[in-house]
Amino acid sequence: MKTLLGVGLLSIWILGPLTTAHADLRGEHLKCEYRTAPLGIDTDTPRLSWTLASKERGQFQTSYRIIAASAPGKLSERDADLWDSGKVDSAQSVGISYKGKQLESGQRVYWKVRVWDSKEKDSGWSEPSWFETALLRTTDWRAKWITRQSPKPLSEKEMFEDHPA
Repeated sequence: MKTLLGVGLLSIWILGPLTTAHADLRGEHLKCEYRTAPLGIDTDTPRLSWTLASKERGQFQTSYRIIAASAPGKLSERDADLWDSGKVDSAQSVGISYKGKQLESGQRVYWKVRVWDSKEKDSGWSEPSWFETALLRTTDWRAKWITRQSPKPLSEKEMFEDHPA
């Protein structure tokens, strides 16, 4: 029994440093253009933001990493098909411009963030969020004016008859 306890303690002592505990600091409340999961973002370089939360006093962000993908299933480090910022040494968590692949009109983008704390420990990934772009180019707009189909000129009487569009 004593030997088994000794082996257990020894393995904790040897393997303990190999386990990766995440930082208490985490990114949450992800926003795009200062809104949560917005529809109709009218820019192809939206600004991303998050708030920082920690139970530890005096904690702060030293780095971040953002990944973005075209589908929730692709939102992993190896599959992110739109953008991987890589680790960026910065305390900034507000107004970070999207710098991934060119966004298309009506495209939904899924994204998440990982932050590093003052002790250089990473937080693990945040909960994912998303945003969707609006019609970004004038060529994407297709519409016709709704107009009266009656021939012109109209008499005074015909002008006030009911002809809904």
